[in-house]
Amino acid sequence: MKANWSEENENEEFFNLFSKFNTFPHIMIISNPGKLLESRPVNFSEKEFVAIQNKFSDAT
Repeated sequence: MKANWSEENENEEFFNLFSKFNTFPHIMIISNPGKLLESRPVNFSEKEFVAIQNKFSDAT
């Protein structure tokens, strides 16, 4: 799922479910039941991003 935050659409209902962050861009890995598994600024390489995706691809 992709969720966007912008001045036009802050998606408050969704983002208020999780801890606040102020670094953008930002990635949040959330399990199907809605548990926050990972939250961090996107300041890593594509290889690191793929590793994060793989780490959580089967997470529930």
